[in-house]
Amino acid sequence: MPATRQQLATAVLQDGGIIGASEIPSAEDQQYVMGVYDLKYAELAAHGNEYVYWPINEIPDAVFLPMRDLVWNEIRTAYGQPIDADKKEQLATTIMRRIRRHVATQASGLPVRAIYF
Repeated sequence: MPATRQQLATAVLQDGGIIGASEIPSAEDQQYVMGVYDLKYAELAAHGNEYVYWPINEIPDAVFLPMRDLVWNEIRTAYGQPIDADKKEQLATTIMRRIRRHVATQASGLPVRAIYF
């Protein structure tokens, strides 16, 4: 079952240690995180359906965790966990690999060992 933007915002704040596992985020925090997600979604959607194929408020389970990590990477400085620009870019690249792996439609071109039964 796809997750909503609100569920993503809660997961981002919980994973970042901003709120506890049983707490709910404040309205301001939730709006801020959802706004960053909306911007990231629009940025990825600018490439067509290459990265995002889902409606903005129906995040599939397969990309929920990478999107959570991608949004957290963007907002962590605002919550007192600064990161230098190079490290932030490296993390974003690593996270985007996970998303690309999920939505890949082209062959990698790498050889595959055949297994015969």
